[in-house]
Amino acid sequence: MLLVKKQDRLWHFCNNYHAFYVVTIKDSFFILTVNELLSYGVLIIFKLDLQVGYKHILVFLEDCFKISFYTHNGHYGWVGRFVIYLQLLFR
Repeated sequence: MLLVKKQDRLWHFCNNYHAFYVVTIKDSFFILTVNELLSYGVLIIFKLDLQVGYKHILVFLEDCFKISFYTHNGHYGWVGRFVIYLQLLFR
């Protein structure tokens, strides 16, 4: 954390979240390409409205600290939410 004096002589509080992202446990999810799906014999490929489902992932209040964090500057986070969505989608 750092205080920086701006041109208008006001102090600006700067945060560096690099260390936070280094220790964040990340998950991975393997997605097959269309060619790989066809080589496995898949006959039907469909497109979902991924954005609608992605924004409707329910998170228990007691689990929010695992995926996001708040500062006086606003909301940061949802680290790994896309992976969580894919795991739910292909479950």
